[in-house]
Amino acid sequence: MTTKRYLTRYHIAVVGKFTLIGPAIGVLAALLFDAPNLLANLRSDFLFVFLLFGYIYGAVPALFAGLLYTMTWDVKAYFRRLTGVQFGLLLGAVTGLIAFTAFAALAVPKGVPEDVVVYLLPMTAGAACGALVARERAQSLGRIKDDG
Repeated sequence: MTTKRYLTRYHIAVVGKFTLIGPAIGVLAALLFDAPNLLANLRSDFLFVFLLFGYIYGAVPALFAGLLYTMTWDVKAYFRRLTGVQFGLLLGAVTGLIAFTAFAALAVPKGVPEDVVVYLLPMTAGAACGALVARERAQSLGRIKDDG
């Protein structure tokens, strides 16, 4: 019996993509959810501060979501009807939601936020990152072989 190694170059690249791209997609989703004020929010100083806070508060949950994504990819065997990109989108949304909820429960003294819109941001960012990574995975010879 062999154990799966999760510190391969490919897995670290997946976690890095979630960490680097996820908060920016979350900020973009937040701007789009507040669409009536979109033009006012696109001032350069506001956008920079909003992006900075997005990375400050979203980098650790995005890192955790990337780790969860790489560790649970093998569950795809139970979802045979989904393509790799569809499964990546679904898995990314679920891992983004789990990561955000875990860190929100730790960070907020009252517990998890009650507003549903707050949960759409990590789901959107996780789904986008998951679909991106799954698409790259599908383009590279089907299955990624682990180093070791």
